[in-house]
Amino acid sequence: MERLDIVLFGATGFTGKLIVDYLATNEEAKSIKWGVSGRDVNSIRKVLAKHKLQDVIPIIKASVDNQKSLNELCAQTRILVNVVGPFNKYGEPVVKACLESRCHYMDIAGEPEFIEKIISKYDDQAKQKGVKIIHGIALDSIPADLGVQYTLEQFPTNPETYDKDSWVAIEGFMKLVAPDHFSFGTFSSMVNSMSNISVFGPKKPKKEVKKHLLKKNLRYEALTKSYVLPSASSDVNIVKRSALLNNYFLNGQVPFEYGNYLQIEKWYNILLMSVLMLVVFILTRFSLGVKFVLWLWLHIKGRGPREGIRDAGRISFIFLGFSKCKNGIQKTICEVSAHGDIGYVETSKWASQAAFTLLDLINGKKSEIKEGGGVLTTASCLGIHLRERLEKIGVKFVTKHSSYVANKDDEHTILLNEAKKYVYMPQ
Repeated sequence: MERLDIVLFGATGFTGKLIVDYLATNEEAKSIKWGVSGRDVNSIRKVLAKHKLQDVIPIIKASVDNQKSLNELCAQTRILVNVVGPFNKYGEPVVKACLESRCHYMDIAGEPEFIEKIISKYDDQAKQKGVKIIHGIALDSIPADLGVQYTLEQFPTNPETYDKDSWVAIEGFMKLVAPDHFSFGTFSSMVNSMSNISVFGPKKPKKEVKKHLLKKNLRYEALTKSYVLPSASSDVNIVKRSALLNNYFLNGQVPFEYGNYLQIEKWYNILLMSVLMLVVFILTRFSLGVKFVLWLWLHIKGRGPREGIRDAGRISFIFLGFSKCKNGIQKTICEVSAHGDIGYVETSKWASQAAFTLLDLINGKKSEIKEGGGVLTTASCLGIHLRERLEKIGVKFVTKHSSYVANKDDEHTILLNEAKKYVYMPQ
C-alpha cells in the first residue's frame, strides 16, 4: 500500500484542530496526500466535518497506550506530525514507532528534558535508519532557531577574519503578546515538565566545566526597553543542537554561544511570575498537587484561548550578536516578528509549512538540504527553505543594525565596552 505524504497525530486536540483547519484550506495541501489520526474516530470525523472532509481525508485510529496501533499508523505515512502532549509523557512511543516503520517524525515539543532524552536514546538509531526526527516546529523553537541562523549569516564568513582569540555570541530577547491564556494542553506540558524536576535526585557525574562566553543575567536591557529574564525553554537546547549539526561558527573553529531571554516590561511582573512558579513547583512535588493544578486551570481557564481575542497577539524576537574578529569587532541586531495568534493559529501554519518543507526534501525538490537521518532541527535540516516559506505567510526576518569597527578606530573601545556588558572578556 502506498504511504500517505503527511499524517497529523492528535487531530482532536486544541492545536490539532487548528492544523486541520489550515490543511483543509491550504492550496498546497490539496496537491498532496494527507491524513489524520487519533484514538477517537468519531471525534476526528467531527473535526473534518467542519470542512466536509470526513469522507475524503483518511482517518487512522491510533493511541499512545497501544504500541501496535502506533506502528501501524507510522507504516502508512512518510511524515508524522505529532501534536499529542505532554511529550515527556506521551512522545517516546510515537518516536519508537516512527523508527520501527522508517517514518520521519516532527513535533511541536517545547520540553527540554524530552528533547534531550530523544537525542541520547534514539539519535544513533535514527542515523542508521535514515529517519529524520525534528522537534520544535512551532513557537518552540522556530523563531529562535531560524533567527539565530539568520543572525549568524550577517557576520563575516571568511576564516581569515578570525584568529585564536575570536568568538561569536548571540542573545535572543523574546516579547510575546498573548491577549488570552494558554491552552490546557500547553499548560499541561509545562506542569509535566516542572513535575519532572528533581530537587534531591541522584548525583550526576561531574562534567568538564565549560568556559562560558555570555553572562546570562537578569537585568534591564536598554535595547528592548524592558527587563530580560533568562529563559529555561527548549530554545536553548534546539539552538545548541543546531550549533553542533551546522558547526557554528565556521565549522566550530570559532567559539559560539547563545543566550535566551523573556522580555518583561515591569519589575513587579517578574516578582509575580516568580511567586506563581514557586507555588506551582511546590504543588507539583506531589501527584495530587499535579492533578489539582491541572483541574484548577481547566475549570478556571477552560480548554484554550478564545477565538477573536487571541488574534491580537504578536511576537518580536530581537537578536543581539557580537563577533570578536582578528582586526575588530562586529555588532549585529536582527529581529524575527509575526502577528496573530502566535501560540496556536500561527503555530498551525508554521508546523504545516515545516512538514511541507520536509516533504520537498524527501521528494528531492530541495537537493541541497542535508541528507541522512538523526535528531535534527529546523535550522540544520530545513534552514533557509523553511524561512522563505514563513516569509510568504507573514513572518519577518529583518536586519536592524550591523556595524564593524576596526581595532584602531576611535569607536572600537566604545563597542568593546558595550560587548563587555554581555560577554566575559579575557583580561
